[in-house]
Amino acid sequence: MLYKSRIAGRRRIELVAIDWSGVISDDRRPVYEANMRILESRGIPRLKFDEWLPITQPGPAEFLAANGVTGNRAAIYEEYSAILAKVREEGISPVAYPDAKKILDRLAEAVQIVVISSHPRKHLVAEAAEYGISGCFRGLTGSVKDKGEAIRSACAENRREPGSTVYVGDMTYDILAARRAGARSAAVTTGYHVKERLAREAPDFIYDSLTELLAGLDPLLRR
Repeated sequence: MLYKSRIAGRRRIELVAIDWSGVISDDRRPVYEANMRILESRGIPRLKFDEWLPITQPGPAEFLAANGVTGNRAAIYEEYSAILAKVREEGISPVAYPDAKKILDRLAEAVQIVVISSHPRKHLVAEAAEYGISGCFRGLTGSVKDKGEAIRSACAENRREPGSTVYVGDMTYDILAARRAGARSAAVTTGYHVKERLAREAPDFIYDSLTELLAGLDPLLRR
């Protein structure tokens, strides 16, 4: 189902910037496990998956800090990245959403696409290759701490105005980042934050899948 805000506008979309986790790749289980192992290594009890999901933060360092893991955030992020790789080796792996490849292939025919994610870049590259979608993107930017700044940088690098850019994400933080960058926001409900929570931040668009996103944005895509 599609929701549109009054500010969505009819300006053509020339650049699609897109989050990874919860949008293209369903990595909630491995991300959860990596976070919980770090908590346990500090003597902090693990949460149940359904307890963790509603309190997820923009990135692992923020979540861990909010739950008692102190120290240098860069070092904590490196620890998280290494544990996430180990979790994947053990078979707790992310999977592409069922419609991701088909929709991204079609979207790439109409408009430039870049990935902007807090997910470690090496995992972005590996997963994109695994899913067979590496060729869909003009760039893969990972380990992002400020998505608003990253969206502005992507616009400059691709010679596009923020007003002709849409950022696709699955968390309220993504909506706010797009707003800070002057871009439009498209929220999908397949990831970390539920529809009701996303709707409270008044994104320009809300979609229940990538398939709905392509259908909804199609009239605005630059060709």
